[in-house]
Amino acid sequence: GVLRLSGRDTLIFLQGLITNDTKLLERGGVQSMYAAFLNPQGRFLYDAFLYPPPASTSDDSAVLLADVDAGCISELVHHLKKFRLRARVDISDVSDEYKVWSQLGPEVQELIPTTGWIRDPRLADLGLRSVFLDNEPPCSVSAACTSLPSDSTLAPSTGGDCEHFKHRVGLGVAEGSVEIPAGEALPLEYNLQGLGGISLKKGCYVGQELTARTHFRGVIRKRLMPVNILPSLVPPVGHVSSTVSFDSTGVVPGNNIVDVKGKKVGRLNAVTQDLQRGFALVRLKQALSDDEELYMESSRDIVKPYRPSWWPQEWGKEEE
Repeated sequence: GVLRLSGRDTLIFLQGLITNDTKLLERGGVQSMYAAFLNPQGRFLYDAFLYPPPASTSDDSAVLLADVDAGCISELVHHLKKFRLRARVDISDVSDEYKVWSQLGPEVQELIPTTGWIRDPRLADLGLRSVFLDNEPPCSVSAACTSLPSDSTLAPSTGGDCEHFKHRVGLGVAEGSVEIPAGEALPLEYNLQGLGGISLKKGCYVGQELTARTHFRGVIRKRLMPVNILPSLVPPVGHVSSTVSFDSTGVVPGNNIVDVKGKKVGRLNAVTQDLQRGFALVRLKQALSDDEELYMESSRDIVKPYRPSWWPQEWGKEEE
């Protein structure tokens, strides 16, 4: 979904609510920004991509467009209005006017100069992500745009098992208030700092204290990691089978991941439709150990976390 925030106090208003620094947008230093809203206890509530409005918009008063999780857009509007008080900010849901598009592929960066596309602010590997007017979709979806690389993927960012979702799974990048559990997740455990979503230099904002304290202590024992899931060779208790297959009742987001002794070491956050890949919040000590075998608790399907290539070298070594 897409929100429009307009009014002279928009950037100042957001500065006190989000994890990133809106001054970068004010100075024109970035074309888009990824950030999160936290509760006062420092737990994740919502994430958002912030953009200046497209050049083709006729609304000169628009200051920012926010690409947010469509499933909780009304909750986010309520959250923003709760803090607005006397700030001169108008907040409106413009999801019927704008659509979010993403595009992947090795040559998509060449589309940026003239087409309105913007790099995904999190990782270069996530390609392009932009907001376009609903009646003016990106030229890349037009049959006349024959220069589009044939191995690119262009799809509305609506979740599900689309190419964009599967690509994020392989990188271990969650988004939205389902993949990043609202009211529960800590932003550093979900790698938002490495994704450019947290500024440690800005002033106060809601939930800052726990985030800053955790960072400067330098100890993060759990992180979101991509995982491969393999069928168990041992059927679950109560089942007799001579074939190797997934137990689809066990490979479900929200289910626990355990070690060989049955001790919980993580939880599955998302999984592809074929049940073979996903990402999970797991304890780094067990996830990165060559001697540990991890399983889905209810099905004994094998879970193999792996370190994505974009992680900084120091991640996972906090306890060494």
